[in-house]
Amino acid sequence: MLHQTTQSNKTITMTPNRGLTTFTQLVIMAAFALTLIGPMHAQVTEFDSLPSGTPNFTTTSGTPIAVPGAAAGTFLTITLPAVSSTCGSKCKTEHALLFLDMPNLYLSGVPTSATLGAEIWLYVGGVAGDCTAPAVEVAFGEISNDVVAAAQGRKPITIIAQVPLTGAPQVVTACWNVVRGGTLNSGGFASLTAINVN
Repeated sequence: MLHQTTQSNKTITMTPNRGLTTFTQLVIMAAFALTLIGPMHAQVTEFDSLPSGTPNFTTTSGTPIAVPGAAAGTFLTITLPAVSSTCGSKCKTEHALLFLDMPNLYLSGVPTSATLGAEIWLYVGGVAGDCTAPAVEVAFGEISNDVVAAAQGRKPITIIAQVPLTGAPQVVTACWNVVRGGTLNSGGFASLTAINVN
């Protein structure tokens, strides 16, 4: 609020109430910031990993199977949260951004033809460990040796995919398989992460 002060020479000056002015400025800045960023949404992070000290895991499967987890009988998997909505078709679909990071992969063995190779997958749906229907493939990547060799260096891979969230929880499973024989190895750390975005 501004106060009027009358001086003896009949001039009028305006003196601001500094406390109110500061508060008003904060309100205006907050309203402006909300206008810029829009509605706020929780950032839900799901994470699973194979610790750095995890023993090597291997597969010789020619079809996708689940990457093992750190504990016996588990898999490298996470569960996406369900989202609820009361606005129907007017709602903006929320998504999860998936990150599969396997920096310590390497191939070994003898290929049945050409050179050794492997495929890494992200499946969504079903139950933990599903790499077939009802789970659905949402992304995959490939690695291979450049020449025929018993073993070569590490072949790191990172796969990023975006999937819509639904009204029910969804399981995400990391899967892998070899191509043209041989063995696919993971020497230690690997991670699967999901971040809820809008």
